[in-house]
Amino acid sequence: MVRLFLLPFLAVADPSCNGNPGCHALGLAGNCCPTNSGVTLACCGSPTPPSPPPVPPSPPPSGGSYCAIAVDPGTCSQHADWRECFEYGGPTDPCSVNINNDRDAGSSKDPSACNRDTFYLWDEPITQGRSNQWAASTWISYADRWTSQLASARARGMKITTPLLTGGDVVKQFQDFFAACSGCNDRSSPRYIDVIAFNAWIGDWGTQSGQEDWIQQQASTLKQLYGRPVYLTNYGRLGGTTAEAQATVIDGRVYDSSYSNLDRVYYFAARDYGGKTINNYLTDVVAQTGQTLNQVLHARCGAVMQSGSDQRSTVLV
Repeated sequence: MVRLFLLPFLAVADPSCNGNPGCHALGLAGNCCPTNSGVTLACCGSPTPPSPPPVPPSPPPSGGSYCAIAVDPGTCSQHADWRECFEYGGPTDPCSVNINNDRDAGSSKDPSACNRDTFYLWDEPITQGRSNQWAASTWISYADRWTSQLASARARGMKITTPLLTGGDVVKQFQDFFAACSGCNDRSSPRYIDVIAFNAWIGDWGTQSGQEDWIQQQASTLKQLYGRPVYLTNYGRLGGTTAEAQATVIDGRVYDSSYSNLDRVYYFAARDYGGKTINNYLTDVVAQTGQTLNQVLHARCGAVMQSGSDQRSTVLV
């Protein structure tokens, strides 16, 4: 007696590749199950592949190191080897407001777009023809307008600096600013200022050692007055004309964090519009050693990061 066996088979109603998840996932087009020539591909009848795991959220901005740089507007992206970079505002810089480089002094700039650890208020208002009282009033208006965005950025770890003040009476300037800045000392206020920031230089008006002591004294006084981190946001040899002059400043005591009472120092590697400083860019070369200022700065800051004490670079002779 002859017995007939019926073998199971997988019926595929839709021959198109798009109609079969396994084939569609491979990016195939036309007919697959079967093809026009009658061949049934292995992907026919395969279930839809699992979705890829979700992309993890971006980490919050990382805390910066003691060493940072200040460069020309729009050029921080060229210096990925530095964790924190200041670039004087402008349309491509979401992390600072600037009197000259931003329309309406940056009042329409959304602070939550900043993905760095610091948001900088105006660079040297008095130098730019404004007062510290103007800076306080403008910050109050800005903070009140962008309250929720500031809260979001702060939740990621971003800190807000004072305006970057400068001059021999810099402590008095901060007192004037805070006297006019209601809420700027209140940690519960969106107007709160997280970081005290000032600019200072080494120049030909005295010895480097004496000027380093003055910077250290200002940092100590500001920290005692306000109990907050203190950043030196522009620093270098003002009026220096050689890379060697800048390297000598970099090799000084301000880059010793245990001496300076500073929490961060920004080497000035930008165009100087008033102080006649040249050959201060990170690409400029120290003739004595053949190293760029970027290499000199990394060597000095590497010693700071490793020891936390005063270990001078070995790049100078």
